[in-house]
Amino acid sequence: MVCLDLAGVRRGRIALLAWAICLLSMAADLGGISPAEAAPVVQIRARTDVKLLPITLGDDDRVIVRGEVLEKVSQRPVPGSSVRVTMNGRSQRVRTDARGMFEAAFQSSRQRHNIEVSFAESDAYASSSAQLSGVSSEKQNLRLALRADDPTLNTETVELTLTATNEDGAPAVLTGDLQVQEGDEEPHYLSELRTDTRGVATYSIERAVIGGVGRKRVIFDFLGDRAYNPAQATTNLVLAASTRTEFIQVGRAIAFDEDLEATGRVLDENGDGLARVPVVLVSSGRRLDDTVTDDEGRFRFEVSGARIGVGTSGVQAVFEPTKEWYRPSRSGVLQVTVGEPQPVPVSQTLATFGATALVLLAFVGLRTRPWQGWLSRLRDRRPPSDERGGDVADPRPAEPVRGGLTQARPGLVSNLRRASQSSFDGVVRDAVTGQRLSEVRISLSKGPLLREQRTDERGTFAFEDLEAGAWQVVAAMGGYMPERFAVTVPHRGEFSGARIDLVTVREHIFSLYREVVEPLLPDPDKWGVWTPRQIFRYVRKQRKSPALASLTDFVEESYFSQRAPSEAAVAEAGDRVATAKVEQMQ
Repeated sequence: MVCLDLAGVRRGRIALLAWAICLLSMAADLGGISPAEAAPVVQIRARTDVKLLPITLGDDDRVIVRGEVLEKVSQRPVPGSSVRVTMNGRSQRVRTDARGMFEAAFQSSRQRHNIEVSFAESDAYASSSAQLSGVSSEKQNLRLALRADDPTLNTETVELTLTATNEDGAPAVLTGDLQVQEGDEEPHYLSELRTDTRGVATYSIERAVIGGVGRKRVIFDFLGDRAYNPAQATTNLVLAASTRTEFIQVGRAIAFDEDLEATGRVLDENGDGLARVPVVLVSSGRRLDDTVTDDEGRFRFEVSGARIGVGTSGVQAVFEPTKEWYRPSRSGVLQVTVGEPQPVPVSQTLATFGATALVLLAFVGLRTRPWQGWLSRLRDRRPPSDERGGDVADPRPAEPVRGGLTQARPGLVSNLRRASQSSFDGVVRDAVTGQRLSEVRISLSKGPLLREQRTDERGTFAFEDLEAGAWQVVAAMGGYMPERFAVTVPHRGEFSGARIDLVTVREHIFSLYREVVEPLLPDPDKWGVWTPRQIFRYVRKQRKSPALASLTDFVEESYFSQRAPSEAAVAEAGDRVATAKVEQMQ
């Protein structure tokens, strides 16, 4: 049973069209995307069935074992396959012919034989086997045939007929067990069956006894007696289930850019939901959409009005079973009216382009950061002339001077690509003046590997073909504080065209002095306006503490000395700063 319900419609988002075009243009420039992982390989093998025919005696008392290999469901032969035949502990390997038949001959003096046939698994077929025990070459072989008057079992009962004859074609009177099997499960006993003097036996089997829908295998098993060897006969039954269709709603009008939402269930004749079965939505012979039901037999369709077409159309849900015991069904025709396409409002178009422009401006602004230059120009104020001698010194930056590595800004496409560059290059400059520095020693180390280089007259350096990994970098030059950092290879371009800023030892000592003196100034902004001499003179006038006075003398000498201070002076300045801080706290 298929139940269809129209739950409503969902309006499309035309305003997203501009965004989609932008994303597609960006995706066209992408490259270096790693290939997707290989999809898993699923092998499906057909089940097989090995059938043994009655044994016969050949020349020189040889026992001939014959049989056939068939596909279990379709009962079609499996040709050209290897079969292992074992009789009384001795084995032979033979191949099936075009009809799926095989034959093996054994020399044996015994009167009773145990036979086993094994079909090995292959790429297309699953393994199977068959056994016969206590077969005698002195007994007669039987020919058994089991037939059903209605193999599809459309009625509540089916009539089974068993026919048994011997090798001469005469009727055989015998008694055996009638069993039913579903799939690979163990056979279920039904009844004992005995042929009459005509070699015929009949049995009426009820559908309720066999079980639910699906393919069933009925087996008559004769274990043998004093006159006849064991034998077996089989037949297949298919228990089919019918379906019907019901509508919950009829008729619906949707806009051209809206979606038709249809929900429903696929049910069997008992009203139970069928899980994982295919359902198709069709209109005038066209397939609009297809889906698979969930565990409770429910399904859902979403089809745009543009796909259905302008005007009134009839749609149907069609259940297309993949198993032969389920009969297909169709729902009634549902009339759906789709309106004419409407132009996009101008306001939506303008809003879309406006939003796109704002995003582009924000992107460019975040990449270029123009406000940093504006703020720098606002802070770039010239200090007054020095009161002694009229000399004018460069103003102190409002922010502490810092050195280090400034990475390059790779392009948008480079950010989306995987890391592939193995070089490290750039320029070294003075952190205060911005002047490029030559003869700066750049050292790269990674474990036992060491590579060194000095900057040229333009202050540039370049390392090519670096091995993958994290390289430790040291940039050093006399009179400057060394800078240490790490470079990871490969990278996306952030270490190509990089900048290394070095801070002089003088500036570093002066920045340590700032930690103590800046709170003593009448206005913290004076640090970015006053010259160093003005700062030294103000501190001497305001504070008479010994530690601060000693620190001021040391910093002034280091800053204005003709001889550049060494890194050892930085350690001494740090100790003096610590002493001055303790003195201020006391």
